[in-house]
Amino acid sequence: LNAAVGLNEMISDVGAKTVFYQTWGRRDGDSRNAWLFPDFSTMQDRLDEGYGRYKAATKNSKLAPVGPAFRIIYDTLIEAEIDPLKSESAFHSLYSSDGSHPS
Repeated sequence: LNAAVGLNEMISDVGAKTVFYQTWGRRDGDSRNAWLFPDFSTMQDRLDEGYGRYKAATKNSKLAPVGPAFRIIYDTLIEAEIDPLKSESAFHSLYSSDGSHPS
């Protein structure tokens, strides 16, 4: 948080506004840290919490909610009883083949 606050102060000092690019969870979670990020939903929850703390700790900052947009697509498919992890789904197509970077 200290780094976000310091960065925000430097940005404010020159008359600009901080915008945090709120990233998305990996499609299948993080296999190297499965105990912390076992799947997309858990990883996105933690990212949302973290970026929320950045926003709360910095004056006049904004969030660019890219990760939450991924979540809307994921949740919409779940509600429609479509597996978002199937290769033909709209959610799956948001990612490149590595399941992390966007397509």
